[in-house]
Amino acid sequence: MSALEQGLHELQTEWFINRNPTRLGLRRPTEAPDGAGGLLVGLEEDLPLQTVRVVTQINPPVLVNEDGRQTPIDVAVVGMPYLDIAEGDHFDWQGHLHEVVEVIRHPFWATKGYSRRRG
Repeated sequence: MSALEQGLHELQTEWFINRNPTRLGLRRPTEAPDGAGGLLVGLEEDLPLQTVRVVTQINPPVLVNEDGRQTPIDVAVVGMPYLDIAEGDHFDWQGHLHEVVEVIRHPFWATKGYSRRRG
C-alpha cells in the first residue's frame, strides 16, 4: 500500500470519528512498588483524554477465547492508529463501566478496542 493510500484511509477514519466524537478517559491497571520489595496491585493509571468514536453493537458479537469462554461485546471504541488502548483498560460510558477485552490494530489506518459492560 502506498503512502497516499494509507493517508487516504486515515482521513476516512478521522472523518468517521469526527461525525460523532467522544472524549474518552481510559484507566489502565498498573502495579507500584510497596517499598518492602513487593508490589501494590489493583491500582489504576488515568490516561489522557483521547478523541474516539464509541459504537454501540446492535446485535452484540461474541468473542470466544481459547478455552471456549464467550464474552459479549457491548461497544467498540474506534480511534486513529496511534490510539493508546490496551486489553484490561477501563472506561465509563453512558453511566456504565466498560472493560476492553480485545484490541485490533488492523487495518493499519484505525485501532479498535472491543469492550464489555462491567457494571
